[in-house]
Amino acid sequence: MKNKLKLAIHLRDHCPEGRAQAYYYNADLDLEVYAEGVLKKTTEAPVTLGLGAFEGGLDIIDPHFWAIRSKDEHEYFGTQSGEQSLETGKAHSFQIDLNYEHKEKERYLTSVTQAISEIAAGKYQKIVLARRKKLQALDQKRNLTQPADWITHLFQEDHHGHQFLFQTHEKLFISLSPESLFTFQGGQLRIDAIAGTSARGATPKEDDELYGKLAKSEKEKHEHQIVCDEIEASVKRLDLQGNWIFLQQPLKLKFVQHIYSLYQIDYAPEMSLETMLDLITHFHPTPAVGGHPRELCLETLKRLEAFKRGPYAAPFLIKTPTTALAGVGIRSAEITENEMIVWAGGGVVKGSVPEKEWQETERKCRNFL
Repeated sequence: MKNKLKLAIHLRDHCPEGRAQAYYYNADLDLEVYAEGVLKKTTEAPVTLGLGAFEGGLDIIDPHFWAIRSKDEHEYFGTQSGEQSLETGKAHSFQIDLNYEHKEKERYLTSVTQAISEIAAGKYQKIVLARRKKLQALDQKRNLTQPADWITHLFQEDHHGHQFLFQTHEKLFISLSPESLFTFQGGQLRIDAIAGTSARGATPKEDDELYGKLAKSEKEKHEHQIVCDEIEASVKRLDLQGNWIFLQQPLKLKFVQHIYSLYQIDYAPEMSLETMLDLITHFHPTPAVGGHPRELCLETLKRLEAFKRGPYAAPFLIKTPTTALAGVGIRSAEITENEMIVWAGGGVVKGSVPEKEWQETERKCRNFL
């Protein structure tokens, strides 16, 4: 119990005062909750975690270590052993595999060009194409898969989105995702529509000017509207009704800014794991990570992308007895002992320019550089 309490108290110290709650979960099914300065027991059932693959399916997992900070500032941490220390985390240094980078850029630009041609021919309206960046650790003697190195540095930065880390076997998967597939709490289901992207400005004035151009761009508004229309259609297929809490507001992240709309449904199903998994299957993938129409674009991605996405842009789930968050694993990285693969993607629509799409993915990759 000593190690367990030490970890829980240390996690508590990483939660700035007034920032909701930090849940600590151990594999022996004890759950402790830190709230308002007090570490205390609760009789709630443990947190349930699920991690999917973009190509389909979502498995309930029990990772060696996991950490989640949601964009509504709830924090969740857990470990199987209780022996994970967060006191020794140190930042890593990397070098980009330039040979891989050159080949990946050529492949990506070719795929975007092909997609633009197929959109012009009327085959589909939008497709989201992903690319990868490969980085090697400069210190080959240090193992990159220590959660402490990422929790104590990457998670301390304000990315204005969800921050997820799962450690399974010899790998880490980290996502700094601005997007919820849905959140569920208090009988309300909320769904993000995030599409349309520009760079951040060096000054507040420049930043606002860049967003103004983004919000007025017919190409970017069209890309965003495709996502909004599909959310409404997906909700209608469930025989439900909802409303937009807001439409086309700025979402300002660390390196990019987006057009953001939020949809809400009054929804009171049985709060079961099966219901949450059914909702994930129904909504994922949205046009924000796959394309439109869905099935045609999923087949097209097999032809235009050179790899299986796996956890990239896949759904993952954290469910407590009273809440559920289904996230989408974009802006992510898979980390092995000496290597990090960073993923990013961009939506291709009528009016897209291949080099600009590449530069957009470069800005999204900067979260890990």
